[in-house]
Amino acid sequence: MFEIRFDPAQRVLHLTLSGFWTMATVVRFAAEMMLRATMIRARYGTFATLSDARDFPIQSAAVSERFERIRARGLEMNLGPTAIVVASQLSKLQAERVLKTEQVRVFLDRAAAEAWLEAQWALHPGAATEG
Repeated sequence: MFEIRFDPAQRVLHLTLSGFWTMATVVRFAAEMMLRATMIRARYGTFATLSDARDFPIQSAAVSERFERIRARGLEMNLGPTAIVVASQLSKLQAERVLKTEQVRVFLDRAAAEAWLEAQWALHPGAATEG
């Protein structure tokens, strides 16, 4: 249902999300994300996130609301830019509605997401010097 992997050389947290989630799944994801993000931030400072959600269909309202809370906690931690790749325009619209912030962008194309993330990361204060 989800995979979380960090690339320390690039300082990018890679997420792979798939399937239709229950509240139990999103609670497990939130807990693991918070733990991993806290550990990464303590060791490396600010980091970027690339989320592959192409196999992650439209979720229930409850799960979507929980993602809004996860996003809010991420903003409180002052995390770097996030690029999310989805498979459909409907998924893109839902993600943009739930994850409204300047540091998050949603894409239908992985290459475009990676290019945007790289450009944002290059502009991020301290990205090359932290950690």
